[in-house]
Amino acid sequence: MEGHLLKFVNFLMGWQDRYFVLDVFGGSLTYYLNESDKQLSIIRGKVDLKETRLVKDSLDSNILVIEAPNTQWRLKEENKDKYKEWATQIKLSIELGSKGLKSRIVSPPPVPIHSLKTAQSQKLNSPKLFTHKSFRTHSSILNSDKKYNDSEILEKFSLIKSNIRDLYAIIQNVINTIKKQSLDETCQFNKNIFKILVVHQKLIQVFESDFCCLLR
Repeated sequence: MEGHLLKFVNFLMGWQDRYFVLDVFGGSLTYYLNESDKQLSIIRGKVDLKETRLVKDSLDSNILVIEAPNTQWRLKEENKDKYKEWATQIKLSIELGSKGLKSRIVSPPPVPIHSLKTAQSQKLNSPKLFTHKSFRTHSSILNSDKKYNDSEILEKFSLIKSNIRDLYAIIQNVINTIKKQSLDETCQFNKNIFKILVVHQKLIQVFESDFCCLLR
């Protein structure tokens, strides 16, 4: 949210028009001398709303008072609708910061490639690929009295190895694609991570499915 507000400068200069920019989820309120200075990034003042409180002026209902540890801003908006909008958004930003909700809204930073590759490698080699539920299913089949043909067992083991090899190749292709991209492309990076997780889940499902077939 951004726009013009009157700011009380001092008793000599009184109220002066300034251009304000509110970053609700970032928790900051910045002001410039005018909109042109905003385009040039010439900041006149900035306050961290996570460390402030918002109060109403006792004498003028159109005045917002922002109290920070080392400063106080008195802002005025004659238009009641605009005043209400500014007050609501500033209050929301303060509440998000004080309750620590901002971290839940802002996307987490990208996972480094080497960490992702290590995590995937650990998952692929982990004995916890089978859930507790699936383990009970396999155990019940293993404990049955059914006899199996040796050639069928070898054939199904070969099929399992082939499926795992193919799916693992897909995972490697996705990882190689991510390595070629800039980590600044956060949106695309997160999509590729999702692809890896989906493929990895498919790998588990196919492996468990083939393992069950082997024991039938």
